[in-house]
Amino acid sequence: MPRMDGFALTEKLRETEEYRNTPIVIVSSRDSESDKKRGMQVRADAYITKADSIGPACWPRFKT
Repeated sequence: MPRMDGFALTEKLRETEEYRNTPIVIVSSRDSESDKKRGMQVRADAYITKADSIGPACWPRFKT
């Protein structure tokens, strides 16, 4: 994203009343422990690495 990263966007959404309770899932190729920790610090609901590994095992976590 050109102006802010996903962490900054998540922080902004959590500060906004309208989107405060919207589930946020960060999907990233960045898989360091510090990136995962940062995702939880900004209150993402989930931090998933390597999009090619997303499969049926993850699906029950996300309900529409």
